[in-house]
Amino acid sequence: MKVGYLRLQALIRSRMMTNRFKHLRNHVVSLQAICRGYLLRKEFTARQQAAIKIQAFIRGFIARKHYLKMRQEHRNMLEALKLKEQEEHLLMKKMNPKKAKEIAEQKYFERIQEFESQKKEEEIEDKRMIAEKKAVITDAVQRQEEILDDSKLVDAMFDFLPRADSQSESNVPSAFSDLERINGDIADTSDINLPPVPQEDIEDLSEYKFQKFAATYFQANANHQYQRKPLKQPLLPLQTQGDCMASIALWITILRFMGDLGEPNFHTMGRVRMNLS
Repeated sequence: MKVGYLRLQALIRSRMMTNRFKHLRNHVVSLQAICRGYLLRKEFTARQQAAIKIQAFIRGFIARKHYLKMRQEHRNMLEALKLKEQEEHLLMKKMNPKKAKEIAEQKYFERIQEFESQKKEEEIEDKRMIAEKKAVITDAVQRQEEILDDSKLVDAMFDFLPRADSQSESNVPSAFSDLERINGDIADTSDINLPPVPQEDIEDLSEYKFQKFAATYFQANANHQYQRKPLKQPLLPLQTQGDCMASIALWITILRFMGDLGEPNFHTMGRVRMNLS
């Protein structure tokens, strides 16, 4: 009976602890939801204020630019009117006032048309620059959203190298295109006396050293020696963030291929969920 009561007490206590744990867990989950909601609202408010500031700066810049354009147009108009009056005053001394006024007005309209054509050209140039910048931004966003593929990165980086194709004859160098063929093979040319290569055409490549190139162009004080650790930033300066991420991913792939870096473990989340359950 004593052992039975002890087992009953143990079951009751375990049930009470289980209920207390579930109750406390529900409170923690509710607290987490409240904290995450607060942090999200705070982040949204900060982003909204930043967006409002950016909009204010952009609108101010557009307004100032528009004001400067209007000011320049007003100056051009005043200058054209001033030139018109001066030309009319000079022409009145040489011919009758009516003819002088007509000539001055014609030149005035020609100047106005020239100003308008110049304004249209500037607007077209501004639209072209905006389209180019928008295309660059769109390309950068697409590169960031693309899934990194190691094979595509290698093909893109070494695309300038010629591809070997033994079955095709189109890759034969143009210098050997006029040689006679025997049964599809190039004839023996061992008895042909080729002229010697002049010494001036032989370029000295001793000055082009990779150590010098690395010291000149590599970032973050990186040297030419092989490193067995991932890079924090690309060795060469790149334009977009997508190119930087791609270069770092390519270096990690090289380290894994060389055996200097282990393969990633994809079973971490499953173990975490099993421990939580």
